Amino acid sequence: MWTAKRFPVGRPPPRFPELPGASTPPELNKALLDHFFPGEPASFTDTILLPFRECLPLAADEVSRALARSSPLSAPGPDAIPNSVWKRVHRMAPHLIHDLLASLVVYGSHPLTFKRADGIVLDRPGKPSYDSPSSFRVIVLLQTFSNILERIMNS
Repeated sequence: MWTAKRFPVGRPPPRFPELPGASTPPELNKALLDHFFPGEPASFTDTILLPFRECLPLAADEVSRALARSSPLSAPGPDAIPNSVWKRVHRMAPHLIHDLLASLVVYGSHPLTFKRADGIVLDRPGKPSYDSPSSFRVIVLLQTFSNILERIMNS
């Protein structure tokens, strides 16, 4: 949108920059993501989890507060479930989200499936040249259920 606003109506915006090995938009996306996020995450083996004895139980109002702070208009991540759906589920069955998250808190587990995210590359407005990766920024969309757990743990 920033690029479109800078140009008068009827005049097309400039093409994406030509980075080495990136002549198409998907190749450019991959090159920028490889620049910002080099390497693959370490793989973890399944282990038997034991509950933490010092862990305080998850309170139902903590889930309510975490959901109240989440915007229903924010973009969902790879799960494609918007926050408005989780808020509605919580209104209809308040115990459901609490029960799902309580065991994760007690066992100190954050499953790998929750750690999946979508990265979107955006150009930074006002840059004189878009020939280097520093002219772009990455927005990461996490799974919304993982965001709820993260809000609870941060509070």
